[in-house]
Amino acid sequence: MKNIQYISAGAGSGKTYRLTEILSERLSSGFCTPSEIILTTYTKAAANEFKTKARRRLIEDNKLIEATELDNAKIGTVHSIANIFVNRYWYLLGRGAVANVISQSDKNFYINQSLAEIVTAKQIRNFAELREEFNFWIKAEGKSDAFFWREHLSKVIEVIDSYDIESLELSRQRSIEMIDTVFLNDVAKCDYKSIVDFLTQAKLVVVAAGKQKNIDDALNGKTDNYAFLLSAQGVLKKFVDKDKAELTLFNSTADSINKQLRGTLFGEKLKKYISVIFELAQRWKEKYKEYKQKNNLIDYNDMERIFLELLQNDVVKSEIQSDYKLLLVDEFQDSNPIQIKIFDILSELVEETIWVGDPKQAIYGFRGSDAELIDKVSEAFPSIGEPANAIGLSRDKLHNSHRSRGKLVNMTNSIFASVFSADIDLHLIPKREKDEFNSAPTTLHFESSERKKSDHFAALSQKICELLAGKGVISQVLCSKSKTLRPINAGDIAILANSNNDVDSIAAACRECGLKVSTAESDIMQFAEIQLIEAILNYSINGKGDDFSKAEILYLMNSESVEDILSDRLSYIEEREEDTPKWRHEQFQIAKIDSFIVKCQNQSVSEYVESLVLELDICEIIKRWGDYNRRKGHIDTLQQMAKAYEDRALQLGLGSSINGFLVYLSSTNSNDNPFVKADGAISVLTYHKSKGLEWNVVVLESLENDSIEEQKLLQKGMFGVQNYRDEQSTELYAQRYITLFPYCWGASNVPAEIAATMAQTPLFLKKTSTILNEQKRLMYVGITRARDFVITSAMSKNEKKWFQNIGIDEDQWSTHSHIIPISKGDEFIPLNCEPYYTEYVKEAKERRYEPKFISPSQINKPIAAEPQIVYRSGQRISIANEDMANIGTCLHNIFAIYEQDATDNVAKAKRIISSLEMSAAIPSEVEVIGSMDNLYSYLTATYGTPKAIHKERAVIMELGEQVLNGSIDLAWEWEDGTVIVDYKSFPGREDIIMKEGGDHYAGNYLPQLVAYQSILESSNIKVLDTLIYYAVQGVVVKF
Repeated sequence: MKNIQYISAGAGSGKTYRLTEILSERLSSGFCTPSEIILTTYTKAAANEFKTKARRRLIEDNKLIEATELDNAKIGTVHSIANIFVNRYWYLLGRGAVANVISQSDKNFYINQSLAEIVTAKQIRNFAELREEFNFWIKAEGKSDAFFWREHLSKVIEVIDSYDIESLELSRQRSIEMIDTVFLNDVAKCDYKSIVDFLTQAKLVVVAAGKQKNIDDALNGKTDNYAFLLSAQGVLKKFVDKDKAELTLFNSTADSINKQLRGTLFGEKLKKYISVIFELAQRWKEKYKEYKQKNNLIDYNDMERIFLELLQNDVVKSEIQSDYKLLLVDEFQDSNPIQIKIFDILSELVEETIWVGDPKQAIYGFRGSDAELIDKVSEAFPSIGEPANAIGLSRDKLHNSHRSRGKLVNMTNSIFASVFSADIDLHLIPKREKDEFNSAPTTLHFESSERKKSDHFAALSQKICELLAGKGVISQVLCSKSKTLRPINAGDIAILANSNNDVDSIAAACRECGLKVSTAESDIMQFAEIQLIEAILNYSINGKGDDFSKAEILYLMNSESVEDILSDRLSYIEEREEDTPKWRHEQFQIAKIDSFIVKCQNQSVSEYVESLVLELDICEIIKRWGDYNRRKGHIDTLQQMAKAYEDRALQLGLGSSINGFLVYLSSTNSNDNPFVKADGAISVLTYHKSKGLEWNVVVLESLENDSIEEQKLLQKGMFGVQNYRDEQSTELYAQRYITLFPYCWGASNVPAEIAATMAQTPLFLKKTSTILNEQKRLMYVGITRARDFVITSAMSKNEKKWFQNIGIDEDQWSTHSHIIPISKGDEFIPLNCEPYYTEYVKEAKERRYEPKFISPSQINKPIAAEPQIVYRSGQRISIANEDMANIGTCLHNIFAIYEQDATDNVAKAKRIISSLEMSAAIPSEVEVIGSMDNLYSYLTATYGTPKAIHKERAVIMELGEQVLNGSIDLAWEWEDGTVIVDYKSFPGREDIIMKEGGDHYAGNYLPQLVAYQSILESSNIKVLDTLIYYAVQGVVVKF
């Protein structure tokens, strides 16, 4: 490492602003050009945001050339930057053609498939015997874990792949050491018969029915394994002194069982299993490497590893040294070990390196970041304010908090001074010095008297409704744009919880109160409303012959029984002839879906999903099912996921499609569902997902969470698959090792004697410290999301264990807080906050759930028009005139997929014409594409290169008692405004379209275009011109 400035950027301190400032300063001074800059971010969204803000800053600084050339800078995630250099220097690796990148979903699919190949039938039988021996259990689901070995193996594979662990020998040794710590009694093979005899006798002695049932349960299963001994131990623990006195062999039997439960014979079985799992993992790693080489593939982890390998090459080092001068690293605290090595080496090749981060916000350890390594790297830097050391390492700090209210910043400084160690820089100076809220408290505490968590969440949701109605202590928040106070609304509020289960429950409670909710609810695919939409999407792709999707749709829509549907389908198959129509084609719901598909097939994915919900009355259907608010919330989440999918496809330079969206849904981990803020919606999410976001009011839930309670820490932090830095290594980049210890105690807690032994081990103490520090940072992130107010929320019966564990002084906290009792009101009337769906919407007057939708084309109010022909291409599309309706649909479909200068436009047009059986009506796909080429050339020549092109853009606007609902064929957008283009397929002469009063008069369409213009302008989108393109004639008409 050398010539690095490490900037500490606390929450809300203006990190992005500072990075753009540095960039502009270096470019203005001539230190570097855009092409000599590398900047890494944690996410693609952050990279895009930085590019936008940096370009804006350069324009403000009158650096127009640099702003134009900013795309030459290497700005992106570490993966994307690594991939650029890997492709550039691939030839130096001697691996043949440049490899393709395997997607994470494809990699996961390969892992699942390959596990079945590397595990033998004998090993699977051995695993089954081990499961029966120890009764491995899934506590969350309350059932035996038949596939425990698959989970262990998959997790080991994930860790060795993420951390590039070459050898598993150290991991095997450390795992065996843990087993030996627990299973240390060198006892003879267990005499199970004597224990069975004892329990049989004991049943005759004890009189309590419950104890007799416990004995029966222990004796009913296998009575010669570890699980039996564990059950027997549980039975004996419930005996009282009177029982023990009457059973002369009680003490000796209990002692024998306790010793056997820690016997080395059982330990040997576990050690043998551990060795097999590590051997299989090593074999998988080799097999995966061969697979990638054979198929010329690399994955995302390979990108970083290969880049690191290339950085050892003299040619690469020399060229980077001559080509790049500035390296900027954003969110340094979230870096994984390989990334830190990359930054380390790059700092020695470029002239200046700046790392920006905040160790207090390092909360992504579960994704591979290494807070412990970050701390060790930080030790090489001098303190803030000291001069750079001999190798050019220095520290700086962003001193001001621009986000939060002054009192809140000062409270956070004070509270966390006793939480974090003295060497962690904490203090921020509030820029919002004036307190806009006068005497309003800094924090509130909602304390409920409820005994059940579900009732507590209901009480919290009802109290939030009161705040939104202006009945609470908090009634106003500070507008971030105008810097003036305004009434609080739902979008100003976030509720943070520690688990996905709590997020789901809180979101459901909020919806029951009529609140609109934005959340990344876990595993929404299991719900019927989502399965219905999924079935319709599948039917949209597969067509009228997709009887499976039809059956699912009919089952969900009509509540028809599966038996009736299958019987009807079988009858159809038996009776159908060659000319028999498609099954159930006449069914009202199917016919309605067919009509919808034709109408909306050219929309984007997110628009299509949105239209599907509206046009097919999905919300009316789910009202009949009950639990409406939660189901509607799932649909909102699905719509947000559709938008997230489109954004992801755009970032990757890929096309988006309904089929791609379905694949995306199937491959998305339920815990990784995106969180997207929605206007007018309360945000409900985990603390982890809140990072990088902010709200005026933040509610902190899950304060009763005791992450370091001994049993919880043992079960989640010591058993299963864990990984650690090698504590015996003196290397900065110490190798990591894995521990595997199957949880052997079924649905029970770890036995007290074993728990006491494990709690004294160095690994347990290390894990306790690690989790405690993570919880400190997580709470800091949660509190610093708030701009104006923090609210804590808890049941009065529960202690705030989270605060207690991390060292927050509750007395000190209470001096800033105002306590408000809350309770669930049975007579509470839910708010009427029916959702709206549109991208372009006027300020809502009264939202109606069942508006009367009309299309802009249905507006027949005459408007004086002066159409004029402004362009003639001189080329026509040859068509057969008799089928104009279907010809128009076909042309619209082709125009929707057309991309300017794309080489496959003609081929796509041919496929569409063929699939719609329109080859006779439209004989030349070349002429069709030529017509669009002419239109785009005219628009470019007249208005300039567009910033964005929107096809089939869905628009909605309230119009009195009706709702205007339609789509703009083409919106040509650039910096100065938007041009609206409507397609018409009328093939007649020019004089007919210009003849006022005629059926085909161009002016007849002006009300439709004016409606589109009004919708866009209501959203502050300037419309420059409205045009009609008569595609068959090649004529443009302007109004």
